Amino acid sequence: DHDFISEVRRPGRPEMNLAGYNVVMFKKIDFVAQAAKENVFNSKMFFWVDAGYGHGSLMRGFQGQAWPDFAKLSRAVDPHRMYILSIRDLDNRDCHNLRDMFVKHKSSMAGGFFGGYPAPLLAMRDLYHAAIEKTLGAGYMDDDQAIFYAVYCTHPHLFRFERCPRNFFCDLLNISPCWDSWNCPVSYYRGD
Repeated sequence: DHDFISEVRRPGRPEMNLAGYNVVMFKKIDFVAQAAKENVFNSKMFFWVDAGYGHGSLMRGFQGQAWPDFAKLSRAVDPHRMYILSIRDLDNRDCHNLRDMFVKHKSSMAGGFFGGYPAPLLAMRDLYHAAIEKTLGAGYMDDDQAIFYAVYCTHPHLFRFERCPRNFFCDLLNISPCWDSWNCPVSYYRGD
């Protein structure tokens, strides 16, 4: 959709230009759902973690520690809902105009860390792909967080959100959005 492309914020970002990037990004839910379905290690929960989390420097000092801290994560996960971190308050008004939200590239969720028990993940997979088909059919594109948000608009009961704590310096300097919002699971799920 040429109108969408002419209006979109940050038109040079990967999901707007690299088909291969989109294939991998939109397959995250499939990878996690397939692992949950096959469950070769007899696990209770399954999570996606972006390979770029921490970018190396944020993971210093984690040697000898299991990450994420299983006890912390277990307390947060609901067996009936997919767990995902939110980086800002969700604005349900965006549900009434997803195209505008996609144009503004207004993310509310951290799509680099999500998961939970098998049942909600398997349900999410089908709804997620339906949302991709709907948005592409309407001529607009954004990232995986935007697709999760589109699913949230029609199936909010499938989501369990944890608000990602803001970086101290972002609060001090009143920076919004905070530069490290996407990497907060690294420190948030570190062992006590």
